Amino acid sequence: MQATLAALAAQSRKQCWAVPLNTTFSSQEHIWEMVKNTRAHEIDHQEVEFSLSVMLKPYSSNVFSVWIYLAVLRDLPRAKDDQQNRGYR
Repeated sequence: MQATLAALAAQSRKQCWAVPLNTTFSSQEHIWEMVKNTRAHEIDHQEVEFSLSVMLKPYSSNVFSVWIYLAVLRDLPRAKDDQQNRGYR
């Protein structure tokens, strides 16, 4: 998954950071704490994009496995030659 995201990000000139989270469902608060503990929300960059995907896998006896995929993408800095050729300063 990480390699696929990295390849897609490179094609779009973006930097990618992603993490899969897995837990048994006990409460929404527990899941939210797991997401917050990644500290992805603390990224201080204006051009950041977030992606979140959730999958629930049911098992017997009312047990649910929760998979969360969290990705953060941001633009790569442009090379100086790239900027000059395109009129960027």
